[in-house]
Amino acid sequence: MKDRKLATRYARALLSTLPDAGSQDRADTFLAALASSIADNRALREFLLDPAATHAAKARALRAIADGQGGGKGMGNFLETIVVHGRLPILDAIAEVFHDERERAQGIVTATLSTAAPIPDDLRARATQALERLSGRKVNLKVEVDPTLLGGARAQVGSMVYDGSIRTQLDRLRARLAEE
Repeated sequence: MKDRKLATRYARALLSTLPDAGSQDRADTFLAALASSIADNRALREFLLDPAATHAAKARALRAIADGQGGGKGMGNFLETIVVHGRLPILDAIAEVFHDERERAQGIVTATLSTAAPIPDDLRARATQALERLSGRKVNLKVEVDPTLLGGARAQVGSMVYDGSIRTQLDRLRARLAEE
């Protein structure tokens, strides 16, 4: 919880320095890739988290990565700030919160569609359009296969759940028949 709160401060600070959606998207992609690289690359992770390594060496390495990947001067400065303040251990949380904050700032909401089986791309596109109409916002759709579903689908947009699963329909039918 404490890490999330601290990560939120850093993510919002970075977001406030980026002038447009394009630069925000690039920063989001870069931070996610950097966090993933640190998690996957043991040598890089050990170097960045090594208390014996100087802040200057860590900042130079991160700035070189940012420059090489098109992160720009602003991203290099941000990463240097993270190093100087000892926040490298929460970089993955910062990347995650930055992603959420960027989507919120751009009016994008993440929706999860659970289906009994994989769905084709055309059905995915139609589901995205339907959820955008229902929510009134741009939707970033994540599709999950849930083998516990008998059929149909269940969508969650924010805290709202749209349940069109066969199990729910059968439960409703059972309840109506029990009332009669």
